[in-house]
Amino acid sequence: GMFVAAMQAMPARRPAEGGWQRSGARLSVSQGIATVGSWDWAISTTLVQWSENLYRLQRIEPGDVRPSFKAFINWIHPDDRDMVVGTLHSCIERRKTFVSEARMVRSDGTQWTAFLKGDLEFNSAGMPTRVLGIAQDVTEQKEAEQRLQQRLLLEQSLASISKHFVQEEANFH
Repeated sequence: GMFVAAMQAMPARRPAEGGWQRSGARLSVSQGIATVGSWDWAISTTLVQWSENLYRLQRIEPGDVRPSFKAFINWIHPDDRDMVVGTLHSCIERRKTFVSEARMVRSDGTQWTAFLKGDLEFNSAGMPTRVLGIAQDVTEQKEAEQRLQQRLLLEQSLASISKHFVQEEANFH
C-alpha cells in the first residue's frame, strides 16, 4: 500500500554517521545503567545501526548478526510480530511516534519483554526517512504486573467464596 510506495519513492541515503557516533558515546553510558538499547533505521536503504546494549539485551555479540530491519523483526516472538510490524507501518503512514510492546526471543530460546518506541524523521518532501528508536527491557515490570493481577484475582475469588459461605451460614440458621 502507501507504505511500500513511500519506501520505493524515497532516495537512498545513509544516516549521518558523525551524529550517531557522537550521540552513541553518550547513549552507551546511559544505556549501561538502564536496560535500554537503541536502533537507527534509515528506511529507504534498510540500513540499521544497533547500540551495544541492544546486542547485550539480545545476548549476542556485535558482529554475530548483521543489523537489519528483518533481523530485528525476527527477534520478535512470532505471535507478536504481525502486531508490531502493523503498528510500525501504521505509525509511518500516519506520521505518529511508534510505540509497542513485544516479547523478544533470543537465540537460546529465552524471552524478554520489550517496550519499543521510535521517532520518525522526514525529508523536505515530507516523506519518512528514518526511525530512531529504543527497546527497553520491561520483563521484570511485566512479571510484577502479572503477579499483582493474579493476587488481585485470588483475593476477589476468596472474597466471593467467603461472602458465599457467610450467606450460606445465614440461610442455615
